[in-house]
Amino acid sequence: MHSALHSGWRPLLVLVVLLGGSPARAGEAPSDPTNEARSAFLDGASLVEEARWADALARFERSAKLRPHPVTTYNVAACLRALGAYTHAKRRYAEALRASERLPAADALGPQVTAEIEALLAQLDASTARVDVTIDPVPAKVLIDGRPLLFERPDLALAGVRDPGAAENVTTGRFVVELDPGVHTVTVQREGHADALVTFSTRAAERAARVFKLDRLPSTLRIESNREDTVVRVDEVDVGVAPVTLTRPPGAHRVVMVKPGFVTFDTRIATRAGEDVHVAGSLERTPLTKKWWFWTAIAGSLAAVAAVSYAVVRSAREPEVAPFDGGTLGWTVPAP
Repeated sequence: MHSALHSGWRPLLVLVVLLGGSPARAGEAPSDPTNEARSAFLDGASLVEEARWADALARFERSAKLRPHPVTTYNVAACLRALGAYTHAKRRYAEALRASERLPAADALGPQVTAEIEALLAQLDASTARVDVTIDPVPAKVLIDGRPLLFERPDLALAGVRDPGAAENVTTGRFVVELDPGVHTVTVQREGHADALVTFSTRAAERAARVFKLDRLPSTLRIESNREDTVVRVDEVDVGVAPVTLTRPPGAHRVVMVKPGFVTFDTRIATRAGEDVHVAGSLERTPLTKKWWFWTAIAGSLAAVAAVSYAVVRSAREPEVAPFDGGTLGWTVPAP
């Protein structure tokens, strides 16, 4: 690995010539981005000699940002390879080849370095793992080892290439993830659903499959009443005496509260996944005119009043008739 990376030092002098100007002297601030890029590159080369790969990587990346060149990209890839970031190294090697192809022959990497990169790409391809990922439902936010994915194609994503950051939406339900061998943690998130958090290991050249099925979060109902001993029914099922806390699937629900002597509280609510809903029932006493015994008593009273009224009216309108007395038999016919 060390010797392979050192084969890239041959084009180093070419880069210095291409950048132009003389190298900045020790203690002298770089006068322009070109000088600063050269200084960072030379620092990276010195750090490689000490096998300080992470520090060298930072300096080469700084140089590439100031003055991109295939040689610098090549050395960035070499540091990544030395650090075991094979997926990322493979991408940067390929990037160096593409950039070299756009340069004149005199400024390109040259046949020997190009052949070396192609051989390294084949090695790295055999060293990475691939996982067939299925996510249901989508879109969903995905992180692998705290980094968002980089999609090279709709069906192919690279892990470990982008900087750590927030999860980003993935709209494809099935795709392949290319990643380094080792232990990985995958986080899949979707609003209204429980997070999927999975840790697994991969081996070089392994082909595996992972399915991330996200379960919808239930809604939580917190039901209270202004009266003690109020029976609560949710969707026609008795669930206890208020206060009651329960979970239900998101959607439409009917909440009924019942207590003898009080008007029934009846309402309908719509809940969303993961939502916490508070239902406060206000039960009022049953009005007197709604009680059955009130109307029974009223009916009896009305009947008595009717009978008295009839007697009064009848006596007022029909005068008393004297009994009829006559005939030879002395019969008496009483008045009706």
